[in-house]
Amino acid sequence: WLGLESIETVARNTSLYPEFTPGIRTDMLWQTLQTGSTWLERDVAFSALFTSPLSFISDSLASFYGFDAATTTPNAQGLRETTLPANYPAGILSHGSVLATYAKASASSPIHRGVLVRERVLCHELAPPPPNLDTSPPAVDPSKSTRERYIEHASNPACSSCHDLIDPIGFGFEHYDAVGRWRAQDGVHPIDASGSILYS
Repeated sequence: WLGLESIETVARNTSLYPEFTPGIRTDMLWQTLQTGSTWLERDVAFSALFTSPLSFISDSLASFYGFDAATTTPNAQGLRETTLPANYPAGILSHGSVLATYAKASASSPIHRGVLVRERVLCHELAPPPPNLDTSPPAVDPSKSTRERYIEHASNPACSSCHDLIDPIGFGFEHYDAVGRWRAQDGVHPIDASGSILYS
């Protein structure tokens, strides 16, 4: 459904993210798989997958995310049933497996994350871009935030019809970096994580 099998192989800048090890990638995937299977076993409403603070996290993954590990008994995969801290976003779309899969090697990606929600959650299949259109992401520019770069990118009239449906959703995830960790700033830039959903 969410294409998370790619978490094991997505390329990341190892100089920027040395802690994003194979073990962390595996723990991220198990976090999401265990959360989903537990909701099925407990017959919890599907909507709770997107809102509940309950999750399953290994000690090393808790450290990676930046909060204290739970004291519950670990399961066979070393995951502990965990209630996420009140200041930490809840639901599977905040899992590292999702956010790291839908990011770039050295930065977040509002486009990838926006397309994920638009197509996989809202079930709105987008038309492919015209074959003659340059779909390269905007170049990294330390003087601008990711949001600023992507807003400029989408200002092209040939791009805006699709990007108006994608980017405002993806901007809502800008507090997460390329490996799915919460961040207060995008480099030296304050983060504007406001977003919206446009219905075509």
